[in-house]
Amino acid sequence: MEVVTGALPSVITKLGELLVGEYKLQKGVKGEIRFLQAELESMKGALEKVSNTPADHLDIQDKIWARDLRELSYDIEDHIDTFMVRVKEGPRFAMGLLPEIRDIKIRVEEVAKRHDRYKISSDAAKPIMIDPRLLTQYEKVTELVGIDEAIDELIKTLEGKNEASMRQHGKIVSIVGFGGLGKTTLANAVYEKISTQFHCRAFVSVSQTPDVKKLFKSLLNDLGNITCDETSDETRLIRVLKEFLQEKRYFVVIDDIWDISIWKMIRCALPDNDIGYTIITTTHKFDVAEVTGIAYKLRPLSLNNSRKLLYRRIFGNQNKDNSAEEENCPDEELAEVSDKILNKCSGVPLAIITMASLLASKARNKLEWYEVHNSIGTGLENNLDVLSIRRLSIQNGKESNVMMAQATRTLQHARSVVVFPSVVAQVPAPSSCHVLRVLELRGCDLSQANSLKGLGNLYQLRYLGLRETRISQLPEEIGNLKFLQTLDLWRNHISSLPLCVVQLRNLICLSIDETTRVPNGFGNLSHLEQLSELGIVGSATNMIEELAQLTELRLLAIRLDKWNNKLSECLCKLQKIQYMYIMGNSSQRSIGGLDALVAPRHLRELNAGTSCLFSTLPAWVNPSLLLDLTQIYIAVTELSQVDLEILGRLPALRDLTLEVSNKNIGILQRVVVGAGWFPCLVYCMLDGFVWPVVFQQGAAPRLRELWLTPFHVLKARGIACSDADLDMGLGNLPSLQTFSADLRYKSTSEALLAQAVLTHAAEVHPNHPRHMILIRREKATDSSSE
Repeated sequence: MEVVTGALPSVITKLGELLVGEYKLQKGVKGEIRFLQAELESMKGALEKVSNTPADHLDIQDKIWARDLRELSYDIEDHIDTFMVRVKEGPRFAMGLLPEIRDIKIRVEEVAKRHDRYKISSDAAKPIMIDPRLLTQYEKVTELVGIDEAIDELIKTLEGKNEASMRQHGKIVSIVGFGGLGKTTLANAVYEKISTQFHCRAFVSVSQTPDVKKLFKSLLNDLGNITCDETSDETRLIRVLKEFLQEKRYFVVIDDIWDISIWKMIRCALPDNDIGYTIITTTHKFDVAEVTGIAYKLRPLSLNNSRKLLYRRIFGNQNKDNSAEEENCPDEELAEVSDKILNKCSGVPLAIITMASLLASKARNKLEWYEVHNSIGTGLENNLDVLSIRRLSIQNGKESNVMMAQATRTLQHARSVVVFPSVVAQVPAPSSCHVLRVLELRGCDLSQANSLKGLGNLYQLRYLGLRETRISQLPEEIGNLKFLQTLDLWRNHISSLPLCVVQLRNLICLSIDETTRVPNGFGNLSHLEQLSELGIVGSATNMIEELAQLTELRLLAIRLDKWNNKLSECLCKLQKIQYMYIMGNSSQRSIGGLDALVAPRHLRELNAGTSCLFSTLPAWVNPSLLLDLTQIYIAVTELSQVDLEILGRLPALRDLTLEVSNKNIGILQRVVVGAGWFPCLVYCMLDGFVWPVVFQQGAAPRLRELWLTPFHVLKARGIACSDADLDMGLGNLPSLQTFSADLRYKSTSEALLAQAVLTHAAEVHPNHPRHMILIRREKATDSSSE
């Protein structure tokens, strides 16, 4: 049972802030807060212990207590956040905290007392818990449905050869899928079918809280070595297992692994030997499956197999021998409702078996079966009046308008609301969501007046998503959202932001359109870490000076109508930037405008190709400085072989767009990409280069896409497919999947020969990459244009 701690960690931290902050608290409040903090820390520890306990080992009272405490933690956080907002409006609001804290204290004490009041003695009789996996191990394969194909696939996987199995003389396959899908059943079926091929075999279950010593003893017992000292520790048991299995061909199934560390310990006891072995594991965690071995993803049952399982469980063997391709319901009246129930089960065998048990106890009546269908997966019909919705995602109002209307009227506890465009008209005003933290309205049409009325009352809002909502202005009351951290206004018609935006001192992420003007004073947004897409028109000296004050920026995207000489000085002050995008008009690019830039040491992505031409590769592009750079789009007027090597030595570079000024055509010829260069490069576009560009053996081993556009053919006489001097070395790129070249020529014959060379190179490449090779004549006025 994955019981999370709710808002307790956050609440405990905020209670501490109340104690040490600048809040002027009433006498006696601090003592009450300290009591609450200590009490909640103890409860948090208890909740964590509960969350690590399997559901079948938990007392029902513990489950109820955990649920109540989790809900209470959200209510406490709502009260504290409301106080923190209100207290900034004046000291009179601080006076109201004491009664609220005392009320919270009473509620916390009541939750604890209720748990103790109704706690049943641990000596009382408890129902016997039977692991369902135990039953599946003894179920006849002939009684199973839809498993034959999976058995054949799994055995084929076990018998297949790959690099790992050749190296280890064995095969490890992990069956992975969510609970109830039949992982244990499949593993047991394969175990029964092929286990006789091995010297010894074992089938053991791990569970969420394994006893490793007991697990190793079970392995030894199943494998046939029962001479085990009861006092042996794990180290001794691992040694005994390894020695016993070293000279045997063994088959082991390890069922229900939850943790990678447990698998690693078990693996220590299962040796790689020269005779061969097979290990099957089952897990519901994909990360565990990937570490364990070859992951076999178990699929849900098809609709037809789902029908077979349901009908046979309800109607017995009367339908068992039905050999028709399509399974038919023995009672035609129930066929339609059966399919609707199966759709909700999604092909999960355990869900289907559970539903079959329920339906078998009902009359074979369509109305009763529809009642069962309507009750699945809702649980809201009888409880809407007391529902505390924390997260609400409204996508489609057609199927259950009544339920959605009732749910949206009960939003006073909602913390996160996501609304999709088709139902925006049915959603109440956001002002009804008093404790809302997240409001996502992306794509909803809010162009009508008053669509955002009451927005300023959402004092606790942290995230406001208004992307593509067709709004033309923000209400002034947005300045009330003191805790707002993310404001997404991209793709709207907002000409300018209201002045009150500069009051949002907690803002971390701001997304606007390049045409949206920001108010004076936006440099006061000192916590801002992401700013896109800021439009800088003309000189805009004040704007650039304010931009330089945002020293916490990690992501900056700006668009220039023309180059501004103050920009380089500004960017040198923003040393925490990791993602820098400087877009502009390529026809008005600066030459050398960023040559003197002091690049941030943790820069990950740089795109300045459309706004600035570097004279040469700048000195700050240095492999020893830019250790984290993964993507760069850069344009230079001159590029030497040494410059290309510097780029090739960038240790993390995955995406390169490199443009050379077309004025230098004829100077840059026969570029060589050396062995060991570009070790991580996946995508490469070379713009303005001249035939040929040669890739040596060992260059760019991970390169998947290569684009040469435009690629100038100035001197291609004598080109032939066998001419080694003109071979570009595409065959030396072992990962190449896509290749494109836009050849520019003055002589048609030369271009056709160049096209033939490249086409042949792509066709004989072992990967047979997708390739497109165009030829176009150079224009005298612009050698890079069509």
